[in-house]
Amino acid sequence: MSNWIHLSVNFKDYQATLSQLHNDAAQAKPAGIYKELIAYFKSVVDLLSPDWVQRYFFLFEPNPHSFLAMELKNVKDVDLIKIKVAQTNKPAFIESAQININTGDEDNGEVT
Repeated sequence: MSNWIHLSVNFKDYQATLSQLHNDAAQAKPAGIYKELIAYFKSVVDLLSPDWVQRYFFLFEPNPHSFLAMELKNVKDVDLIKIKVAQTNKPAFIESAQININTGDEDNGEVT
């Protein structure tokens, strides 16, 4: 099993949210729902680092709409991490957020 997991996020209204994220991200400083999304991802990383997560990155995708990839120090911690992440408050525009395992990120090497 890979040491990489994803916090996969789907938005309630994909097209409207994506448009708003794009507009908010284009500001001089992160604003609006883009700032909320970054704060959510940061709260997850802060909750899990440095005990469980070595490194991380996030991307926007069609499905899921965004994900936070995290390289775990030890894959045996996945169940505890799932519980911790489920307890983290997510922004109202997020429809669902779940941890996925075996993501294939181990093939990215140091590029990540």
